[in-house]
Amino acid sequence: MVHRLRLDDLGRNCERIALAKGIRFHVHDRTIIDGHRAIVFPD
Repeated sequence: MVHRLRLDDLGRNCERIALAKGIRFHVHDRTIIDGHRAIVFPD
């Protein structure tokens, strides 16, 4: 089986993963908003 991603598909996949992690951290109260910055406390 061959999996091929175009560069724009790869970028969208990275964005999707980053957004999902951000939402998960926010839901689990692992983020603090400080002005224009977000401080994230990972698992």
